[in-house]
Amino acid sequence: MLQNQRVSARRASRRSANRARRTSRNGGAHGAGRFGNDVRGYAGIMPEVHAEPALLEEVPLTFYCQLAQGGPTAVIPRPNNLSEVYQEIATKFDGLTADDILYCTVNTFKPDMEALLTSNLKLNDFIFAHVRGTRKEVTLTKTDAMLGVTLSDNGFGKVFIKRLHPKSIAARSQPAVLVGDHIEKVNGENVVGQRHFSVAAMLRAIPVGANFTLRLIEPQKTGFSFIAPRSTNAAAAKPQKPVEDGNQTLRFRSTGDAVMQEAPSKVVIDKINNIFETYLGFNDDVLALAGWEIAMSSANYVELRTKFNESDLGGFGFPDELLFDIWGIVDDFRNQRLTGVNAPACNIAVHVPNQIGPIIEEPQDDASVTEATTTEPATTSAAPNAANMADTDLD
Repeated sequence: MLQNQRVSARRASRRSANRARRTSRNGGAHGAGRFGNDVRGYAGIMPEVHAEPALLEEVPLTFYCQLAQGGPTAVIPRPNNLSEVYQEIATKFDGLTADDILYCTVNTFKPDMEALLTSNLKLNDFIFAHVRGTRKEVTLTKTDAMLGVTLSDNGFGKVFIKRLHPKSIAARSQPAVLVGDHIEKVNGENVVGQRHFSVAAMLRAIPVGANFTLRLIEPQKTGFSFIAPRSTNAAAAKPQKPVEDGNQTLRFRSTGDAVMQEAPSKVVIDKINNIFETYLGFNDDVLALAGWEIAMSSANYVELRTKFNESDLGGFGFPDELLFDIWGIVDDFRNQRLTGVNAPACNIAVHVPNQIGPIIEEPQDDASVTEATTTEPATTSAAPNAANMADTDLD
């Protein structure tokens, strides 16, 4: 009997000790574990409390930038539009204002017109700001109705030359007129703050045979831009493919804000730009992107034409042939035949409208283009007030 009592006591003692250890391990009377006492003090099984996973702090989106002529690298926060890009860059460099920036290129310090910062900015893009440099004036004789230049604006009030066509009036004037030059005045009239199509209209209005004077501003150049290759037989460097990030792009919208979205293929935008340039004599990345979005939201050609006419792009008075060619690109894209699409061939003079109507008022939009071609010879002479400067350069 005594032995049985001792065994029972030892078992009870062990049960009490085990219960105490479980209670201690699960937080005691106020614990939130599996075993313990509830709020009334009774022992029992308590519901387990699952801790919420810690939310990762969002890393602010930033971009690296540098002056194209060289200098330190700065970091700017995520901009909402092109105006903010220029303003943020200006705050990072002493003595620089947003008005000093002619345009920006991405991932190259050279004035590469195919790398202009427009309405899209990829997450890993490196921004190079091209600032105003030498001012010069050049007088040209308009020997043909078309000048053979591509005009572009930076979305911040500055028009510059994006392309010179071979054997054109402007091309024959080199090195007086260069790709990347900012047009400040036309025949003494200040064009700073105007859009590319307004300046193009001024140049088209100049009578054939008349002289006209352009005041141009070159961007500052880096010292390395004047260094020639070591040998003409040297193998060309293989271009490096930029790092992709799921094609995610920071896009500047007309509302003044920026959104993260997947950008359309550059091939698509280039093909729509080719159509604009063929029919209307200009191309514009922002208009091409807006036109592509309208076209992709249309189920058929009739709906596409209606949406174009009712949108802000309707002010351009696009001909039906242009809209039909855009629909052809959409159809080829949807049926995976886009690689075989070519720009339409037509007579530019037949389709160019007499006047260009209002467009989307987007002070922050990207570089846009106006173009005309010519094959006539041209004569070039320095302006009288630039006679004391070599190569028509001005102080």
